[in-house]
Amino acid sequence: MCGLIGIVHKDDNVCEKIYDGLEYLQYRGYDSCGIAVIQDDDFQINKQTGSVSNLKKNYSNGKIGIGHTRWATHGCISIKNTHPFVYENLAIVHNGIIENYSEIKDRYADYEWKTGSDTEVILKLAYEYLEEYKNLQKDDNDKSDSLSVLEWDYAFNKLCENLEGSFAVAFLDLNHSDKVFFIRKGLSPLSIAVSDEFAAIASDCLALSELSDHVIDINNGQYGYIQNGKYEIKPGNINKKRHIIKSPKISEKSHDTWFEHEFDTQPMVLSNALHKLNNTFTWPSLKPNLIDIIGCGSAYLAGNVGKYWIEKYAKILCRINMSSEWQNIEGYSKTIALISQSGETADTLSVLDRIQNKEVSTIGFVNTLGSTLSRSVNHIIPTFVGQEVSVASTKAMTGQMLSLFLWANKLAGIDRQNELLDVFAKMSNIIDLLPEYSKEVIDVCSNVHDLFILAKGNLVPIAYEGALKIKELAYVHAEAFSASELKHGPLAMINQDASQAIVFLAPSSSHLWKKMLSSVEEVQSRGGKVIIISDQPEKFKNIHYSIKMPYIDEDLAPFLYVLPMQWLAYKLAVRKGNSIDMPRNLAKSVTVE
Repeated sequence: MCGLIGIVHKDDNVCEKIYDGLEYLQYRGYDSCGIAVIQDDDFQINKQTGSVSNLKKNYSNGKIGIGHTRWATHGCISIKNTHPFVYENLAIVHNGIIENYSEIKDRYADYEWKTGSDTEVILKLAYEYLEEYKNLQKDDNDKSDSLSVLEWDYAFNKLCENLEGSFAVAFLDLNHSDKVFFIRKGLSPLSIAVSDEFAAIASDCLALSELSDHVIDINNGQYGYIQNGKYEIKPGNINKKRHIIKSPKISEKSHDTWFEHEFDTQPMVLSNALHKLNNTFTWPSLKPNLIDIIGCGSAYLAGNVGKYWIEKYAKILCRINMSSEWQNIEGYSKTIALISQSGETADTLSVLDRIQNKEVSTIGFVNTLGSTLSRSVNHIIPTFVGQEVSVASTKAMTGQMLSLFLWANKLAGIDRQNELLDVFAKMSNIIDLLPEYSKEVIDVCSNVHDLFILAKGNLVPIAYEGALKIKELAYVHAEAFSASELKHGPLAMINQDASQAIVFLAPSSSHLWKKMLSSVEEVQSRGGKVIIISDQPEKFKNIHYSIKMPYIDEDLAPFLYVLPMQWLAYKLAVRKGNSIDMPRNLAKSVTVE
């Protein structure tokens, strides 16, 4: 779950261009970062822990280099485990996981491994395979450029044979200092861009958008090299160019953090997305009788809300699954909907591998057009919410909910879009009022160690999303469950402990409203500290803490009730002094399984 980039350029400022690309790639990990350039027949290395901005401390000149931003999987966060790694004449950056790295390390009992990373075994093996090929060809006096390519062909084929897992790798070789060599195996994406002035490779085409408006995607099992104005891809070398949307530098945010900016702009973003979905998009004409909905994290929870709408409006049975847990290959439905903000989520992409050669129609709900998922499915339903910078999702999830709601309408042959404009207005209103309405609740929750979030019906996934956001941003234990399940076990956790609070999402429009009143009393009778989020909090007896919400139709309540959950997580994180946009241990796109 890392980002890599490599650039060969006619100018000497390749370091600056790599840095610009790493800024786009930082969503893939920000534990550490590094750049290696070739200068005066040697590697110049700049490694830093933390944000890519730390690399500005030291720039080197050069016309060729590679860069990396890391999300740690093997080895702690430290300079020694920070890419690029160097061995003899080679430097490497890597995205992915080598599943058999321990076995490979065990084969070299006498070798002193310098890092805790699985990447180091790729570097060690690549060097050995290159030397092995040279020895096989030692009687051949041909030292031409074609020989160097064959040398790397041999090494790449041996790496594919001996490395298990999914990986994308870029190498520099001092013996061939005008090329960046690359290989892709499995789910780890790679794209290249080439012109007369440069050649570049990256794990996300967005990182190349400052250089080019076209890219060529590298397929699973392919390898090759780039050099100024030239490239080679094997096997095949028939990969087609595709256009990418020019990604301008992200405009100045209107708040201190991207999270708050993206939180605040949700009503406007959703209104714009609705317009695009109505006017610039042709919906797929599908008539499924069973739908599998698949996603991870917030996308999975948006899918849970979508299941409610599709089953209620279209009367089509839906099965919701976490991507990593979906193994129902034999009993699969004929329609599979995959939800991913980035379109590069490895667990979700792996589902496509499991259904290869099956007669199934796939639909990608995706925010990033041109991503692997968008290119791999039969149909795309975009979310059109624009780039989301903050790692913890806000507008991406509500955008997924909007696309799912509209799809449910299309499947059912109904139109409730006029109601959405009223929903967006209410969202805007509650966003303005939350800073005032939530003060007491924020004060209470700032002093607790355990938060329980309860809901019923279509707000149960929103309760789970609230718990997820609080864990992501505030690092506070938060647990969600259906209020209907209280008496089936969780009630044992409720007590008079001051470090515990129980939040109820309780719109009066719910057909389960009276049952929610009973659930609140069950908690109160055990001494639980109750917080009510409702349009009628006054209907609950002896409630001291609440957030007043506007009235909203039960079906549309998820759009509104997700907002106080996002806001609560944000304010708790601010109180604790946590990093808001880059919470610890996380990355925006999970590109490893």
